[in-house]
This record gives sequence, structure tokens and C-alpha cells, in this order.
Amino acid sequence: MFSKRVVLSFAAVVVLGLGTFGLYWYWTRTVDYAMSQIVSAALDRDLETFKKYVDVQGLCSRLVDDISASAMEQQPASSKAEALGQTLGAGLVEMMKPPRSRRFAAC
Repeated sequence: MFSKRVVLSFAAVVVLGLGTFGLYWYWTRTVDYAMSQIVSAALDRDLETFKKYVDVQGLCSRLVDDISASAMEQQPASSKAEALGQTLGAGLVEMMKPPRSRRFAAC
């Protein structure tokens, strides 16, 4: 029916196609690909693509945590009243984290 040459050519085309698809599938799941997409999105000011590859909410949450931690670094309290004030201040900062994280992420 079909000659051996036609069958082998068809098989080669199928193998090459599957190999190409496999390499593309692998490449689009690498860190290098993700980083190139992030850089491209930043340069093109494409926020949707940037959000696809970057956890903006998590990044903003960690940013708020780091800023809060550096702001709360103080000298040891010299009195009980000062220690109470520092504890209350730390509690207030903790309560303000979610709204500040959402505000940073909305920008």
C-alpha cells in the first residue's frame, strides 16, 4: 500500500513534531523563561503578564513585613510603661498589615 520510504518519512515528521512540542513545553516551564517574560512585561509595562509570573500579593505582604520589622526595631524598654507602649505599637502594626498589603498590591 504505502512504500517504506513514505512510512519512514511520516514517522520522522511525527517524531520531530513531538520532540519540538516537548522541548517547547519544557522551555515554557523553566525559570529562565519566566524571568525573560517578567523582564519583557516590565519593559512593555504589561501588568497582566507581570502578574501572571510574579506573586504580587505575596511580594507586597513580605515588603510590608520587612518595613514593619525595621520600623519596630527599637532600644530595650527602660520602664514597664515603655515596654507596654512598644507591645501595643507592635500589635497595632500587626493589625495594619493586611490593609497596607492590599494597598501596595493595588498600585
